[in-house]
Amino acid sequence: MYVFGGDSGTWLVLTPRLGASYAPIDELVLRLEWGMAWGHDSTGSSYSTQPQVGNPAVSGSYRFRFACGRLLLGAGIALPFVGGGDASEYPRAAAVAMSGLKDYWWWSPSTLTVFAPARWDMLPMTHLRLSADSALAIYIATSDSGLTDVALQVGGEAAYVHGKSSVGLRLQVVVPTLSSPGTDNIQVAVVPQGRLDLGPAYLTARFVINVHGPAGVSFDYAEYWGLFVGGGLYL
Repeated sequence: MYVFGGDSGTWLVLTPRLGASYAPIDELVLRLEWGMAWGHDSTGSSYSTQPQVGNPAVSGSYRFRFACGRLLLGAGIALPFVGGGDASEYPRAAAVAMSGLKDYWWWSPSTLTVFAPARWDMLPMTHLRLSADSALAIYIATSDSGLTDVALQVGGEAAYVHGKSSVGLRLQVVVPTLSSPGTDNIQVAVVPQGRLDLGPAYLTARFVINVHGPAGVSFDYAEYWGLFVGGGLYL
């Protein structure tokens, strides 16, 4: 969720996402996720408020267990459901900025994306857990308005853990196009986040604060931040 209010009115952007995961064995997890973006604009501007369906993504990951932690390696594909230059470009662009440009394959128009995520979770030291993750994405244009490029994102987290619940801080860096190097093309964000375990269910929350890059700096005039709240059930 992103909200901006000014003298001329209010912008509101929501980005609901549905997902399901299945583990045929303990080490292997298969996922299907699909999001959308919706905007409300009372400023009288020309920004669209039509719902925009994102690109569905299918992925799988395998977990390797070590004495000091766990390594997760995966691969996935995002299908090109988003068209280029349609009337819903604004809520889609806002959704990208709200997440600090992370996982751009959700919203890249007219693009087939192959991505390879990786994550390392160190076993908690008493109640402290350190983690690092990365993802390499290859964008393949499916029309003249699509994107052909390579992107890289990396992140690190520190969290206080109690059982399956946690609260912590994440630092993430995204280079959305490796064909255009330079510090101005690097998006940096700080993300306070938490997870609350409720037995058969769980709740999650994270707050993306952009501090540098093409998506701007959060809380500057009309610049983007993102509040994400989610939950799920164990079946």
